[in-house]
Amino acid sequence: MNRIMIIAIMLLCLFISSASAQRDDLYVFIGTADGSDFMAYPNGWFEIPVFFMSENNNVDVADMSYPLGMNNCYIDEIDSTACQAHYPLSEWDSWSFGNFNDNWITDSLGCTWDSYSFTGFAELFPPYDSPFLETEPGDPPVHALTYVVHTVDNDELLDQTICDALGRGSDPVSGPPNAGGPE
Repeated sequence: MNRIMIIAIMLLCLFISSASAQRDDLYVFIGTADGSDFMAYPNGWFEIPVFFMSENNNVDVADMSYPLGMNNCYIDEIDSTACQAHYPLSEWDSWSFGNFNDNWITDSLGCTWDSYSFTGFAELFPPYDSPFLETEPGDPPVHALTYVVHTVDNDELLDQTICDALGRGSDPVSGPPNAGGPE
């Protein structure tokens, strides 16, 4: 089986920061819920799930921006129409995938990175009844977002393990990943 391991991101390897309050106990990670390797192959479309969880405290999130960074040496396209927000984010007052940030960094290997963002708000308008993203210690990770990306057409990447194809992005409006509480 000729496959490439594009993403080998372990559970809890990416953290999310807060826009309105310190959120040291709210984590975001991409890949698989159990931390296993993510398998992909050249010239293919893949769903990239994004999970949230809390480690120490009960956490309520009412607004967030999550930009996914994509290394252009491995990822050459994103299908913005196929990206999905899952419950409870899909029930927020306002949410969208957008704010594309083209070539926002160049890494040490000379690869440029793009990012593409989810931005959402639970409580823009009364009656303020949108469901918050809630996590408690011990809860399973919440599958909140799914990005859909396309890998480059390069057979030289077969049977390689690539650990830096995806990561934190930078939203041109909101900056790095951030989240705020209902307050």
